[in-house]
Amino acid sequence: MRALRAPVVLALLLAAAPLRANSMVTHVWVAEQSIDRVTAPGLAAIVRDPALRAVIQNGAIYPDSGYSVRHEYGEWAHWESFHEPYLQWIRSRWGAEGYTSPDARRHVAFLMGNAAHGMTDQTFDQYFMHRVRTYDRTNADDLDVGSDTWLIVEHGVQSAADGQFWFDEMPMIHAAVNGPAVTPAVLREAAQLTGGATRFLTQFGWSLYTMRWRQMPWAASHYMDEGTPGAYPHLVRVNAAYWDFLWQRLQGTAPPGAAPLYSWPAPGQTNFPVDRTDVEARIEVTTPWGLDNASVSERTVRVLGPGDVVVPARVNRYGDHGNTLMITLAQDLAFNTEYRVELSAELRTLQGSLTGRANEIRFRTRCAPDRLAEQRRDGDDPDVAGELDRLRRQDRVGDHEFLHPRGGDARDRAARENPVGDVGRHVLGAGVEQRLGGVHQGAAGIDDVVHEDAGLALDVADDVHHLRLARPLAAL
Repeated sequence: MRALRAPVVLALLLAAAPLRANSMVTHVWVAEQSIDRVTAPGLAAIVRDPALRAVIQNGAIYPDSGYSVRHEYGEWAHWESFHEPYLQWIRSRWGAEGYTSPDARRHVAFLMGNAAHGMTDQTFDQYFMHRVRTYDRTNADDLDVGSDTWLIVEHGVQSAADGQFWFDEMPMIHAAVNGPAVTPAVLREAAQLTGGATRFLTQFGWSLYTMRWRQMPWAASHYMDEGTPGAYPHLVRVNAAYWDFLWQRLQGTAPPGAAPLYSWPAPGQTNFPVDRTDVEARIEVTTPWGLDNASVSERTVRVLGPGDVVVPARVNRYGDHGNTLMITLAQDLAFNTEYRVELSAELRTLQGSLTGRANEIRFRTRCAPDRLAEQRRDGDDPDVAGELDRLRRQDRVGDHEFLHPRGGDARDRAARENPVGDVGRHVLGAGVEQRLGGVHQGAAGIDDVVHEDAGLALDVADDVHHLRLARPLAAL
Protein backbone atom coordinates (compact mmCIF):
# COMPACT_ATOMS: atom_id res chain seq x y z
CA MET A 1 0.00 0.00 0.00
CA ARG A 2 2.81 2.35 0.91
CA ALA A 3 4.62 1.63 -2.35
CA LEU A 4 1.58 2.71 -4.32
CA ARG A 5 1.13 5.99 -2.48
CA ALA A 6 3.79 8.04 -4.30
CA PRO A 7 2.68 7.27 -7.87
CA VAL A 8 -0.95 7.75 -6.93
CA VAL A 9 -0.12 11.10 -5.34
CA LEU A 10 1.87 12.15 -8.40
CA ALA A 11 -1.00 11.19 -10.67
CA LEU A 12 -3.38 13.24 -8.56
CA LEU A 13 -1.04 16.21 -8.57
CA LEU A 14 -0.52 16.08 -12.32
CA ALA A 15 -4.24 15.73 -12.95
CA ALA A 16 -5.22 18.57 -10.65
CA ALA A 17 -6.02 21.68 -12.71
CA PRO A 18 -4.56 24.06 -10.11
CA LEU A 19 -1.12 22.44 -10.13
CA ARG A 20 0.11 23.71 -13.45
CA ALA A 21 3.32 25.48 -12.59
CA ASN A 22 6.98 24.79 -12.96
CA SER A 23 7.00 21.55 -11.09
CA MET A 24 8.86 21.39 -7.83
CA VAL A 25 12.12 20.02 -9.26
CA THR A 26 12.55 23.18 -11.32
CA HIS A 27 11.67 25.45 -8.42
CA VAL A 28 14.22 23.85 -6.14
CA TRP A 29 16.84 23.89 -8.91
CA VAL A 30 16.36 27.61 -9.65
CA ALA A 31 16.63 28.47 -5.96
CA GLU A 32 19.79 26.41 -5.55
CA GLN A 33 21.39 27.81 -8.70
CA SER A 34 20.69 31.33 -7.45
CA ILE A 35 22.64 30.82 -4.25
CA ASP A 36 26.09 31.40 -5.75
CA ARG A 37 24.91 34.36 -7.82
CA VAL A 38 23.73 36.72 -5.10
CA THR A 39 26.06 39.67 -4.62
CA ALA A 40 25.03 41.05 -1.21
CA PRO A 41 27.59 39.71 1.32
CA GLY A 42 25.11 39.49 4.21
CA LEU A 43 22.59 37.55 2.17
CA ALA A 44 25.27 35.34 0.65
CA ALA A 45 26.38 34.33 4.13
CA ILE A 46 22.85 33.14 4.89
CA VAL A 47 21.86 31.35 1.70
CA ARG A 48 25.26 29.64 1.35
CA ASP A 49 25.07 28.16 4.83
CA PRO A 50 24.75 24.37 4.27
CA ALA A 51 22.59 24.11 7.37
CA LEU A 52 19.95 26.29 5.68
CA ARG A 53 19.88 24.52 2.33
CA ALA A 54 16.83 22.42 3.27
CA VAL A 55 15.03 25.55 4.48
CA ILE A 56 15.51 27.21 1.07
CA GLN A 57 14.37 24.05 -0.71
CA ASN A 58 11.21 23.79 1.36
CA GLY A 59 10.51 27.48 0.87
CA ALA A 60 10.73 26.86 -2.88
CA ILE A 61 8.00 24.19 -2.83
CA TYR A 62 5.79 25.74 -0.14
CA PRO A 63 3.42 27.60 -2.52
CA ASP A 64 2.56 24.54 -4.60
CA SER A 65 2.06 22.44 -1.49
CA GLY A 66 -1.17 24.32 -0.94
CA TYR A 67 -2.51 23.04 -4.25
CA SER A 68 -1.91 19.44 -3.21
CA VAL A 69 -4.53 19.86 -0.47
CA ARG A 70 -6.59 22.37 -2.47
CA HIS A 71 -6.07 25.10 0.10
CA GLU A 72 -6.11 28.79 -0.71
CA TYR A 73 -2.72 29.38 0.92
CA GLY A 74 -1.11 27.84 -2.17
CA GLU A 75 -2.10 30.70 -4.46
CA TRP A 76 -1.50 33.38 -1.86
CA ALA A 77 2.01 32.16 -1.01
CA HIS A 78 3.19 32.61 -4.60
CA TRP A 79 3.08 36.37 -4.63
CA GLU A 80 4.18 39.59 -3.02
CA SER A 81 0.86 39.55 -1.18
CA PHE A 82 2.69 37.08 1.10
CA HIS A 83 6.32 38.04 0.51
CA GLU A 84 5.96 41.70 1.44
CA PRO A 85 4.14 41.29 4.79
CA TYR A 86 6.34 38.32 5.67
CA LEU A 87 9.43 40.38 4.86
CA GLN A 88 8.18 43.19 7.10
CA TRP A 89 7.38 40.69 9.86
CA ILE A 90 10.97 39.41 9.68
CA ARG A 91 12.37 42.92 9.60
CA SER A 92 10.37 44.06 12.63
CA ARG A 93 11.83 41.23 14.71
CA TRP A 94 15.43 40.91 13.58
CA GLY A 95 16.25 43.95 11.47
CA ALA A 96 17.95 45.78 14.33
CA GLU A 97 20.30 42.87 14.99
CA GLY A 98 21.23 42.53 11.32
CA TYR A 99 19.67 39.07 10.83
CA THR A 100 22.46 37.27 12.62
CA SER A 101 20.51 35.06 15.03
CA PRO A 102 19.59 31.50 14.03
CA ASP A 103 15.86 32.31 13.89
CA ALA A 104 16.45 35.37 11.72
CA ARG A 105 18.66 33.43 9.33
CA ARG A 106 16.23 30.56 8.83
CA HIS A 107 13.32 32.93 8.18
CA VAL A 108 15.35 34.90 5.63
CA ALA A 109 16.30 31.62 3.95
CA PHE A 110 12.67 30.49 3.81
CA LEU A 111 11.58 33.85 2.42
CA MET A 112 14.16 33.62 -0.35
CA GLY A 113 13.14 30.09 -1.31
CA ASN A 114 9.48 31.06 -1.32
CA ALA A 115 10.06 34.24 -3.31
CA ALA A 116 12.07 32.25 -5.87
CA HIS A 117 8.98 30.19 -6.60
CA GLY A 118 6.78 33.13 -7.54
CA MET A 119 9.48 34.89 -9.55
CA THR A 120 10.30 31.70 -11.45
CA ASP A 121 6.64 31.10 -12.25
CA GLN A 122 5.92 34.52 -13.65
CA THR A 123 9.17 34.80 -15.60
CA PHE A 124 8.91 31.34 -17.15
CA ASP A 125 5.22 31.71 -17.90
CA GLN A 126 5.17 35.10 -19.47
CA TYR A 127 8.47 35.04 -21.35
CA PHE A 128 8.93 31.37 -22.27
CA MET A 129 5.59 29.55 -22.08
CA HIS A 130 3.96 32.38 -23.99
CA ARG A 131 6.24 31.50 -26.92
CA VAL A 132 5.80 27.75 -26.55
CA ARG A 133 2.08 28.09 -27.22
CA THR A 134 2.89 29.59 -30.62
CA TYR A 135 5.99 27.68 -31.73
CA ASP A 136 4.81 24.25 -30.55
CA ARG A 137 1.15 24.95 -31.30
CA THR A 138 0.03 23.68 -27.93
CA ASN A 139 -1.73 25.07 -24.89
CA ALA A 140 1.47 24.16 -22.99
CA ASP A 141 -0.46 22.67 -20.07
CA ASP A 142 2.07 19.82 -19.95
CA LEU A 143 5.13 22.04 -20.14
CA ASP A 144 5.62 22.27 -16.40
CA VAL A 145 6.13 18.58 -15.77
CA GLY A 146 7.73 18.20 -19.21
CA SER A 147 10.48 20.69 -18.43
CA ASP A 148 11.03 18.96 -15.09
CA THR A 149 11.59 15.64 -16.85
CA TRP A 150 14.04 17.23 -19.31
CA LEU A 151 15.93 18.72 -16.38
CA ILE A 152 16.01 15.36 -14.60
CA VAL A 153 17.00 13.20 -17.59
CA GLU A 154 19.29 15.57 -19.47
CA HIS A 155 21.06 17.12 -16.49
CA GLY A 156 20.68 14.61 -13.67
CA VAL A 157 18.92 17.09 -11.40
CA GLN A 158 17.37 15.73 -8.21
CA SER A 159 15.31 17.36 -5.48
CA ALA A 160 15.91 16.71 -1.80
CA ALA A 161 13.06 18.92 -0.55
CA ASP A 162 11.28 17.05 2.24
CA GLY A 163 8.34 19.41 2.81
CA GLN A 164 9.04 20.11 6.47
CA PHE A 165 7.19 23.41 6.72
CA TRP A 166 7.44 24.28 10.43
CA PHE A 167 4.02 22.80 11.01
CA ASP A 168 3.42 24.52 14.34
CA GLU A 169 5.00 27.87 13.44
CA MET A 170 3.61 28.56 9.96
CA PRO A 171 -0.04 28.88 11.13
CA MET A 172 1.09 31.65 13.48
CA ILE A 173 2.98 33.40 10.66
CA HIS A 174 -0.08 33.21 8.40
CA ALA A 175 -2.16 34.86 11.10
CA ALA A 176 0.47 37.53 11.80
CA VAL A 177 0.55 38.65 8.15
CA ASN A 178 -3.22 38.35 7.62
CA GLY A 179 -2.93 35.29 5.41
CA PRO A 180 -5.28 32.33 4.99
CA ALA A 181 -5.81 30.36 8.17
CA VAL A 182 -4.07 27.01 8.11
CA THR A 183 -3.61 24.22 10.65
CA PRO A 184 -0.62 21.99 11.43
CA ALA A 185 -2.63 19.00 10.22
CA VAL A 186 -3.19 20.60 6.81
CA LEU A 187 0.51 21.43 6.49
CA ARG A 188 1.54 17.90 7.44
CA GLU A 189 -0.73 16.44 4.78
CA ALA A 190 0.54 18.95 2.20
CA ALA A 191 4.14 18.10 3.08
CA GLN A 192 3.53 14.39 2.71
CA LEU A 193 1.80 14.74 -0.63
CA THR A 194 4.15 17.30 -2.15
CA GLY A 195 7.37 15.78 -0.87
CA GLY A 196 6.34 12.29 -1.95
CA ALA A 197 5.27 13.39 -5.42
CA THR A 198 8.49 15.35 -5.95
CA ARG A 199 10.66 12.40 -4.96
CA PHE A 200 8.66 10.10 -7.20
CA LEU A 201 9.01 12.47 -10.15
CA THR A 202 12.78 12.63 -9.76
CA GLN A 203 12.93 8.83 -9.74
CA PHE A 204 10.44 8.03 -12.51
CA GLY A 205 10.17 11.25 -14.53
CA TRP A 206 12.18 9.62 -17.32
CA SER A 207 9.01 7.73 -18.26
CA LEU A 208 7.44 11.00 -19.48
CA TYR A 209 10.57 12.39 -21.09
CA THR A 210 10.15 11.29 -24.71
CA MET A 211 6.42 11.95 -24.79
CA ARG A 212 6.86 15.56 -23.67
CA TRP A 213 9.84 16.07 -26.01
CA ARG A 214 7.81 14.99 -29.04
CA GLN A 215 4.84 17.04 -27.90
CA MET A 216 6.86 20.25 -27.45
CA PRO A 217 10.07 20.04 -29.50
CA TRP A 218 10.66 23.80 -29.61
CA ALA A 219 10.35 24.06 -25.84
CA ALA A 220 12.54 21.00 -25.27
CA SER A 221 15.30 22.40 -27.47
CA HIS A 222 15.14 25.94 -26.07
CA TYR A 223 14.46 25.70 -22.33
CA MET A 224 18.22 25.96 -21.65
CA ASP A 225 18.94 28.35 -24.52
CA GLU A 226 20.58 31.63 -23.50
CA GLY A 227 19.08 33.33 -26.53
CA THR A 228 15.47 32.58 -25.62
CA PRO A 229 13.59 34.92 -23.24
CA GLY A 230 12.47 33.18 -20.05
CA ALA A 231 14.67 30.11 -20.55
CA TYR A 232 16.18 28.53 -17.45
CA PRO A 233 19.49 30.46 -17.38
CA HIS A 234 17.46 33.68 -17.29
CA LEU A 235 15.25 32.37 -14.49
CA VAL A 236 18.33 31.93 -12.33
CA ARG A 237 19.80 35.35 -13.03
CA VAL A 238 16.51 37.19 -12.59
CA ASN A 239 15.84 35.38 -9.33
CA ALA A 240 19.33 36.11 -7.96
CA ALA A 241 18.81 39.81 -8.74
CA TYR A 242 15.40 39.62 -7.03
CA TRP A 243 16.98 38.08 -3.94
CA ASP A 244 19.53 40.89 -3.78
CA PHE A 245 16.71 43.42 -3.99
CA LEU A 246 14.70 41.62 -1.29
CA TRP A 247 17.78 41.85 0.91
CA GLN A 248 17.84 45.61 0.31
CA ARG A 249 14.19 45.70 1.30
CA LEU A 250 15.04 43.84 4.50
CA GLN A 251 17.69 46.49 5.20
CA GLY A 252 15.29 49.32 4.43
CA THR A 253 17.62 50.61 1.69
CA ALA A 254 15.79 49.52 -1.46
CA PRO A 255 15.23 52.43 -3.85
CA PRO A 256 11.52 52.73 -4.69
CA GLY A 257 12.30 53.70 -8.28
CA ALA A 258 14.58 50.75 -8.99
CA ALA A 259 14.93 49.70 -12.61
CA PRO A 260 13.15 46.56 -13.86
CA LEU A 261 14.89 43.26 -13.23
CA TYR A 262 14.16 41.93 -16.70
CA SER A 263 12.30 42.89 -19.82
CA TRP A 264 11.51 42.05 -23.41
CA PRO A 265 12.62 44.11 -25.22
CA ALA A 266 15.74 44.75 -23.22
CA PRO A 267 16.98 48.34 -22.90
CA GLY A 268 18.53 49.41 -26.19
CA GLN A 269 17.31 46.38 -28.11
CA THR A 270 17.09 46.68 -31.87
CA ASN A 271 15.21 44.80 -34.60
CA PHE A 272 12.04 44.51 -32.54
CA PRO A 273 9.09 43.13 -34.58
CA VAL A 274 6.57 45.59 -36.00
CA ASP A 275 3.67 43.18 -36.49
CA ARG A 276 1.48 43.34 -33.40
CA THR A 277 0.39 39.71 -33.95
CA ASP A 278 3.98 38.41 -33.81
CA VAL A 279 4.53 36.46 -30.60
CA GLU A 280 7.82 38.33 -30.23
CA ALA A 281 6.04 41.70 -30.32
CA ARG A 282 4.43 41.35 -26.88
CA ILE A 283 6.27 43.48 -24.32
CA GLU A 284 7.06 42.01 -20.90
CA VAL A 285 8.52 43.87 -17.91
CA THR A 286 9.44 42.38 -14.52
CA THR A 287 9.93 44.80 -11.64
CA PRO A 288 11.70 44.19 -8.31
CA TRP A 289 8.69 45.53 -6.42
CA GLY A 290 5.26 44.04 -6.05
CA LEU A 291 3.04 46.80 -7.40
CA ASP A 292 -0.26 47.96 -5.94
CA ASN A 293 -2.99 46.90 -8.36
CA ALA A 294 -4.81 50.21 -8.00
CA SER A 295 -1.82 52.18 -9.25
CA VAL A 296 -1.45 50.24 -12.49
CA SER A 297 -3.44 52.09 -15.13
CA GLU A 298 -3.33 53.53 -18.62
CA ARG A 299 -1.62 56.58 -17.14
CA THR A 300 1.17 54.74 -15.37
CA VAL A 301 2.19 52.13 -17.96
CA ARG A 302 2.53 53.35 -21.55
CA VAL A 303 4.23 52.66 -24.85
CA LEU A 304 5.34 55.86 -26.55
CA GLY A 305 6.49 56.48 -30.10
CA PRO A 306 8.04 59.50 -31.85
CA GLY A 307 6.77 62.77 -30.45
CA ASP A 308 5.59 60.91 -27.34
CA VAL A 309 2.53 59.65 -29.19
CA VAL A 310 0.87 56.90 -27.14
CA VAL A 311 0.66 53.51 -28.85
CA PRO A 312 -2.75 51.88 -28.20
CA ALA A 313 -2.29 48.67 -26.24
CA ARG A 314 -3.49 46.76 -23.22
CA VAL A 315 -1.54 45.76 -20.15
CA ASN A 316 -2.01 42.63 -18.06
CA ARG A 317 -0.76 42.09 -14.54
CA TYR A 318 0.37 38.62 -13.62
CA GLY A 319 -0.86 36.99 -10.44
CA ASP A 320 -1.99 38.61 -7.21
CA HIS A 321 0.41 41.52 -6.77
CA GLY A 322 2.87 39.88 -9.13
CA ASN A 323 5.91 41.70 -10.46
CA THR A 324 5.42 41.15 -14.19
CA LEU A 325 3.50 43.32 -16.66
CA MET A 326 2.54 42.12 -20.14
CA ILE A 327 1.77 44.76 -22.76
CA THR A 328 -0.04 43.69 -25.92
CA LEU A 329 0.07 46.19 -28.77
CA ALA A 330 -3.21 47.10 -30.45
CA GLN A 331 -1.58 48.47 -33.59
CA ASP A 332 1.50 47.68 -35.64
CA LEU A 333 4.68 49.64 -35.03
CA ALA A 334 6.59 51.54 -37.69
CA PHE A 335 9.76 50.15 -39.25
CA ASN A 336 13.15 51.37 -38.02
CA THR A 337 11.64 53.60 -35.34
CA GLU A 338 12.54 54.21 -31.71
CA TYR A 339 9.90 53.55 -29.08
CA ARG A 340 9.95 53.43 -25.33
CA VAL A 341 8.06 51.67 -22.57
CA GLU A 342 7.40 54.07 -19.72
CA LEU A 343 6.69 53.07 -16.12
CA SER A 344 5.44 56.12 -14.29
CA ALA A 345 6.85 57.46 -11.02
CA GLU A 346 3.24 57.30 -9.77
CA LEU A 347 3.24 53.51 -9.60
CA ARG A 348 2.93 52.41 -5.98
CA THR A 349 4.59 49.54 -4.20
CA LEU A 350 2.70 47.26 -1.84
CA GLN A 351 4.24 49.25 0.99
CA GLY A 352 2.15 52.15 -0.22
CA SER A 353 5.08 54.32 -1.32
CA LEU A 354 5.36 55.84 -4.77
CA THR A 355 8.13 54.39 -6.88
CA GLY A 356 9.14 58.02 -7.14
CA ARG A 357 11.12 57.75 -10.35
CA ALA A 358 10.00 56.97 -13.85
CA ASN A 359 11.67 54.08 -15.65
CA GLU A 360 11.81 53.63 -19.37
CA ILE A 361 12.96 50.93 -21.77
CA ARG A 362 13.97 52.25 -25.18
CA PHE A 363 14.05 49.98 -28.19
CA ARG A 364 14.10 50.23 -31.98
CA THR A 365 12.06 48.26 -34.48
CA ARG A 366 13.43 46.28 -37.37
CA CYS A 367 14.15 47.71 -40.80
CA ALA A 368 11.69 47.33 -43.63
CA PRO A 369 12.12 44.13 -45.69
CA ASP A 370 13.61 45.92 -48.73
CA ARG A 371 16.18 47.59 -46.50
CA LEU A 372 17.15 44.25 -44.98
CA ALA A 373 17.62 42.84 -48.45
CA GLU A 374 20.01 45.67 -49.30
CA GLN A 375 21.99 45.02 -46.11
CA ARG A 376 22.31 41.34 -46.95
CA ARG A 377 23.69 42.19 -50.38
CA ASP A 378 26.26 44.46 -48.75
CA GLY A 379 27.38 42.13 -45.97
CA ASP A 380 26.73 39.05 -43.90
CA ASP A 381 23.37 37.50 -43.24
CA PRO A 382 22.38 39.30 -40.03
CA ASP A 383 20.83 36.17 -38.53
CA VAL A 384 23.94 34.01 -38.73
CA ALA A 385 26.39 36.85 -38.23
CA GLY A 386 24.66 37.75 -34.99
CA GLU A 387 25.41 34.27 -33.77
CA LEU A 388 29.15 34.70 -34.28
CA ASP A 389 29.33 37.25 -31.50
CA ARG A 390 27.21 35.26 -29.12
CA LEU A 391 28.66 33.34 -26.19
CA ARG A 392 26.83 30.47 -24.65
CA ARG A 393 27.03 31.18 -20.95
CA GLN A 394 25.75 27.89 -19.67
CA ASP A 395 25.69 24.61 -21.56
CA ARG A 396 24.25 22.36 -18.92
CA VAL A 397 23.06 22.27 -15.35
CA GLY A 398 25.92 22.27 -12.90
CA ASP A 399 28.27 24.23 -15.17
CA HIS A 400 29.96 27.03 -13.32
CA GLU A 401 32.20 27.88 -16.27
CA PHE A 402 30.12 30.30 -18.27
CA LEU A 403 30.88 32.01 -21.56
CA HIS A 404 31.45 29.00 -23.77
CA PRO A 405 31.76 29.91 -27.47
CA ARG A 406 28.74 28.94 -29.52
CA GLY A 407 28.62 28.11 -33.22
CA GLY A 408 27.22 30.46 -35.83
CA ASP A 409 25.69 27.93 -38.20
CA ALA A 410 21.97 28.49 -38.49
CA ARG A 411 21.54 24.74 -38.92
CA ASP A 412 22.42 24.30 -35.24
CA ARG A 413 18.99 25.66 -34.32
CA ALA A 414 16.69 24.34 -36.97
CA ALA A 415 13.90 23.87 -34.44
CA ARG A 416 13.73 27.60 -33.82
CA GLU A 417 10.94 29.00 -35.94
CA ASN A 418 11.78 32.53 -34.90
CA PRO A 419 15.31 32.91 -33.52
CA VAL A 420 14.49 35.08 -30.55
CA GLY A 421 18.08 35.65 -29.54
CA ASP A 422 18.99 37.26 -32.85
CA VAL A 423 16.44 40.03 -32.86
CA GLY A 424 18.23 42.30 -30.44
CA ARG A 425 21.56 43.17 -28.97
CA HIS A 426 20.62 42.12 -25.48
CA VAL A 427 18.40 39.50 -23.97
CA LEU A 428 18.70 40.59 -20.35
CA GLY A 429 16.93 43.36 -18.50
CA ALA A 430 18.75 46.33 -17.02
CA GLY A 431 18.84 44.86 -13.54
CA VAL A 432 20.67 41.66 -14.50
CA GLU A 433 22.52 42.36 -17.72
CA GLN A 434 25.86 42.70 -15.97
CA ARG A 435 25.36 39.51 -13.97
CA LEU A 436 26.66 36.13 -15.08
CA GLY A 437 24.84 33.66 -14.26
CA GLY A 438 8.84 28.19 -15.09
CA VAL A 439 4.87 27.82 -13.97
CA HIS A 440 1.70 27.66 -15.37
CA GLN A 441 -1.05 28.88 -17.55
CA GLY A 442 -0.67 32.61 -17.98
CA ALA A 443 -3.04 35.48 -18.52
CA ALA A 444 -4.05 34.55 -22.05
CA GLY A 445 -7.73 34.65 -22.78
CA ILE A 446 -8.60 37.96 -21.17
CA ASP A 447 -10.69 40.08 -23.51
CA ASP A 448 -8.75 42.73 -25.38
CA VAL A 449 -9.79 46.21 -24.43
CA VAL A 450 -8.42 49.19 -26.30
CA HIS A 451 -8.89 52.52 -24.61
CA GLU A 452 -10.90 54.92 -26.72
CA ASP A 453 -8.55 57.83 -26.18
CA ALA A 454 -5.61 55.82 -27.60
CA GLY A 455 -4.24 55.30 -24.14
CA LEU A 456 -3.29 51.97 -22.62
CA ALA A 457 -6.31 49.93 -21.61
CA LEU A 458 -5.74 47.86 -18.52
CA ASP A 459 -6.61 44.32 -17.67
CA VAL A 460 -5.12 42.98 -14.49
CA ALA A 461 -4.21 39.38 -15.16
CA ASP A 462 -5.41 38.21 -11.82
CA ASP A 463 -5.63 34.77 -13.31
CA VAL A 464 -4.94 33.47 -9.83
CA HIS A 465 -1.89 31.73 -11.10
CA HIS A 466 -3.02 28.18 -11.73
CA LEU A 467 -6.74 28.57 -11.15
CA ARG A 468 -7.24 30.47 -14.41
CA LEU A 469 -9.57 33.04 -12.96
CA ALA A 470 -9.34 36.52 -14.39
CA ARG A 471 -11.01 39.78 -13.59
CA PRO A 472 -10.49 43.30 -14.93
CA LEU A 473 -9.08 45.95 -12.65
CA ALA A 474 -12.03 47.49 -10.87
CA ALA A 475 -10.31 50.87 -10.64
CA LEU A 476 -10.92 51.43 -14.35
